[in-house]
Amino acid sequence: MKKPIIALTALVLAAGGSVGALIAVKNKKNEDDKKEAQIIEEKNLFSFDSESIIKAVFNCPEGDFTAEKNDGIWSLTSGGSFELDQTYLQLVCTYLSDLTASDAYELKDSSLSSYGLDSADKVTLSDGTNDYSVNVGNISPTGEAYYISLDDRDKVYTVSSYYGSVLKTSIPMLKSKLFLPYSDNGIVEISVKAGGKTAYELKYDTAASEWKLPAEYADIAFDLTSVRSLIANLTRLTADLQNMCATGTENLPAYGLDKPTHSAVFKGIDGSERNYIFNYSYDVNNKLVSAYCTESDQIMLFPESTMEFLTRTPYNFIVKSVTNVSITQSTGFEFTVEDTKHSFTLDMENKTGTVDGTEFDFTIAGKYVLLSNLFNAMAIENIKAIDISSKPELSEPLLTAVFHVSEGDDFTYQLTDAGNEFCYVFINGKYTGELVSKELIKGKNSVPYFYDEFMAAVNK
Repeated sequence: MKKPIIALTALVLAAGGSVGALIAVKNKKNEDDKKEAQIIEEKNLFSFDSESIIKAVFNCPEGDFTAEKNDGIWSLTSGGSFELDQTYLQLVCTYLSDLTASDAYELKDSSLSSYGLDSADKVTLSDGTNDYSVNVGNISPTGEAYYISLDDRDKVYTVSSYYGSVLKTSIPMLKSKLFLPYSDNGIVEISVKAGGKTAYELKYDTAASEWKLPAEYADIAFDLTSVRSLIANLTRLTADLQNMCATGTENLPAYGLDKPTHSAVFKGIDGSERNYIFNYSYDVNNKLVSAYCTESDQIMLFPESTMEFLTRTPYNFIVKSVTNVSITQSTGFEFTVEDTKHSFTLDMENKTGTVDGTEFDFTIAGKYVLLSNLFNAMAIENIKAIDISSKPELSEPLLTAVFHVSEGDDFTYQLTDAGNEFCYVFINGKYTGELVSKELIKGKNSVPYFYDEFMAAVNK
């Protein structure tokens, strides 16, 4: 009996040892988990609702700035008078609301300078009840992190340079980088000058709810789409942070702005203005245009591709192809080119007609296409240029076309020599300010060419 008892006792002792070992392992794991949880908790620096923030204070080498949010818009209430970058303010609130450190070190007064925390920038956010502050020091030697500290903790933390670079603020970061502070519907006037002379002016007619060129362009069809596209580009245009340059008129010569090539005025529906001067040739190699805004006292650089609006003229804002008469509404037409006259009658319902007294039908699709080519060469204007300063007389027209329509008066279209590759356009005896190509008179796409093609089909 002694052997079984001894064996049982050994098993009990062994089991007791195993249980003890398991308890020891579990206790150590619990301690490790607790330490790990403490480390994680310690690295979770903030946790608050970013949307609840209504005030932000920035202490940086350039000064102290206070911003407050009302109706979702941030405004500077002390430290300056510039417009704030709304996106930047929102980023600061978002990043700080759940900021997590990657490492933590003991904070010693003797090591403050090595971290840049002896003269740190400071950001303080407030929701009206609680304040959340962070001190931002230097970037680490590897450039991967920034050193920061909190007022109520005796630690130095590192945070990703991605977040730290946002919290390390400056005036250029605080300032709005928008080219214009207007919405798409917030602009009512645009005026651009090139070389001191007006390049174009656009005004929004509130009564008619439409954009217009000056009154002298009233006879030329306006292209509303071109203005909407222009405004959409302008209201979304922003300067890169590195291209937010100096302030003050004393710095204009350094950016070629003491001799501007262009200027522009933008007026808002609220009565405000933004006045700009530009040097389009500031950096030809890198294709950068310098700009200075009077209201913000800010010099900026923009890629040449974003400044295309400076090179526009009224021609860019007109409809380039205008249909004056539709063949489906015409009962006939006559045209004269170089003293040669031809007369057509059209019966669109029966698909028949006459040319110089000879009957034809255009039930065959190919014949109708040829007739349309001839008709549209005169009925559809493809405007190549505009010139409202010239006052040409209607004498010795190169082309005269008279269209008869089923309803309404006749429509007369005439071209005179503009002295170059263009022709002046006269409609019903009045100069329109439009110019078309002289190729309409001679060449492969001319009226005589289309007439000959049609007659060849008629005479088959």
